[in-house]
Amino acid sequence: MTVLDPACGSGIFLLETFERLIRPKASDASLPFDAKCEILQRCIFGVDRDPEAVLITRLLLQFSLLAGRQLPLFN
Repeated sequence: MTVLDPACGSGIFLLETFERLIRPKASDASLPFDAKCEILQRCIFGVDRDPEAVLITRLLLQFSLLAGRQLPLFN
């Protein structure tokens, strides 16, 4: 599966997509870090006219990968 957001803005759509892709089907299972990295590198793409928006999206996705859990964006 490949996901492209042609106007990624702050990256919320791509973040949610990434977190759904790495979310385990069983509550006790978890994807290895390498598998999560591969999903992020090969399946998630975003572009924007604003280079700062792309940077924000990239940082948000990398933070989500390193944090290893869903980010509380709207809590």
